[in-house]
Amino acid sequence: MQTDLSWSPQVRSLAISIGLALASSQSLASSLGTMIRPQAFKATADRLISNNVVPVISCADDGSAGTLRDAFTNAIDGDTIDLSGLTCSTITLTTGALVDSPAALNVKLLGSGQTIDGADSDRVISHLGTGNLTIQQLTIAHGHHTTAGGCIYSAGSVTLRRSIVSSCHVIASGYYDAAQGGAIFAQGGVDVYDASTISDSSANSEFGKVEGGGVWALDHVRVRASSISGNSAFSPIGYSRGGGVFAYQPNSNLLGYTVAVTRSTISANSATYGGGIFADHVSVLYSTISDNIATLDGGGILAQARAGAFPFSNLCLNGTISGNRSGQNGGGLAIQTGEALVMEYCTITNNHSQKGGGGIFSSGTLGRFNSVIIAGNDSTLVPSGGDLGGTLTAVTGEKNLIVASTIFVPMDTINSPPLLGPLQANGGTTFTHALMPGSPAIDHGGNREFAAYDQRGHGNPRVVGSSADIGAFEFNDHPSPSVACVLPSQIFLAGTTSTDGTTDVVAIDLSKLFLAPTGNSLSYSASGLPIPPLAIDAATGMLTGTLGSGDAGTTTATLTATASPAGTSATQTVRFDMLSAQDHIFRNGFDLQPQPCQ
Repeated sequence: MQTDLSWSPQVRSLAISIGLALASSQSLASSLGTMIRPQAFKATADRLISNNVVPVISCADDGSAGTLRDAFTNAIDGDTIDLSGLTCSTITLTTGALVDSPAALNVKLLGSGQTIDGADSDRVISHLGTGNLTIQQLTIAHGHHTTAGGCIYSAGSVTLRRSIVSSCHVIASGYYDAAQGGAIFAQGGVDVYDASTISDSSANSEFGKVEGGGVWALDHVRVRASSISGNSAFSPIGYSRGGGVFAYQPNSNLLGYTVAVTRSTISANSATYGGGIFADHVSVLYSTISDNIATLDGGGILAQARAGAFPFSNLCLNGTISGNRSGQNGGGLAIQTGEALVMEYCTITNNHSQKGGGGIFSSGTLGRFNSVIIAGNDSTLVPSGGDLGGTLTAVTGEKNLIVASTIFVPMDTINSPPLLGPLQANGGTTFTHALMPGSPAIDHGGNREFAAYDQRGHGNPRVVGSSADIGAFEFNDHPSPSVACVLPSQIFLAGTTSTDGTTDVVAIDLSKLFLAPTGNSLSYSASGLPIPPLAIDAATGMLTGTLGSGDAGTTTATLTATASPAGTSATQTVRFDMLSAQDHIFRNGFDLQPQPCQ
């Protein structure tokens, strides 16, 4: 069994110093004595790793021991290259891209908010392994290349977690050369997770094909709780596809969504085709596609099946497509031949096309819409199809609101203006269009898929009143506070008679537990508190107190946030265990387990 080594700054310095002097892992382990076992280290003359964790301790870019360049160049399969202990905020590359070995199939770069800056002189990272390159809590910026991957190239896949890739550019060197993946190019898939961002990047060529201003992937692209914005794919004489994302499956019979966007935003990207996304199969779940531009087709999304591809549906569930533009067809969404479109509880509005289908243009094989708003869009040359147009004969489904359509819609479709508010923050992690009082969409929708929440997620139920509303937003004239963070069900507290003789000060900020509904403020209260010593400030939500030597026992408290002027409330229940003899395992009145709400 290997022994973990905690890489404190002192241990890092000691380990690196010994590693430079010793050539074998056995002699290294002997020198360190009982601190670790021999098998916990691999060592070379200029490189130390513990359990495949390689610490970066220098901010220089000269390739010397302890630098990021040394760690990445010599990476082996499974390495985690740890930058989190660096004192500098930025490593600026001065000698070209960081390049690893093809044998390093899977490599992870782990930081704590640092930036790796390419200084606009070369690509930032070239991952030659066919496995996965993971980038966590880092910013990758100012990369430049002439063919593919302005900041990141991978012969395999790429995963971003809580990371930013920004200001990256591919500019083709020859007039007819292709430019692909302004920010990221991957021969496999790209996963953009956990509040990551890909922004302000571009791919450009004079005459050659241009694909993926932000991301180019030969396999899937998954975007979860993240954003892709402000990217462009541009060719003044040729054509470009996928301003934000380009992904096209090479296997024509492969099932699954090539691009899956979940609780995320794709906005302000541009290309000739598919301003936001160009792919063969797309799903939009609890997400917003907004303000993207295509000079020809598919302002927000263009879904185009490969020749002979397996028939497959594109999906929108609890999503918003708004404010997108196209120079020809499909301001919001364009569905090409061989594609189907299934939509549940989506809002398609304020999109524009010059030629046809300002909201949606479909020349696909099938359309099935349930509880969908398609209204407030426009088409300059075919105003009768301003909301829905194309060569598709008819759509099926029920309980929709569609105003201007050249395609036959179900008999129960409402064709009155939906009375929508502007695209803005209405709660949740993405922008939505709220239904205004008196909207014909209120209580006239359905919930065939039994969704618990509308697009905004937790705290915003899908059904309020007699029935669900049409579209991605559920109207609620008496909104309740939503739960932003859930406390542990049990919190341990310790008093002054414990082994270390200290006094525990308790501080819980209820304002971090609840979110106020739009247009409301919150006040706070609590019942069942141990009295003494805990008390709550109704205005700020601070639950505070100091435990004395006689404070012990167990009590269950209910913490409440009340919205004003709505008069609604939300609660959380927690049990306090005051254990006066066990302060040695606590800190500041809290169990040492993570407290996510603090």
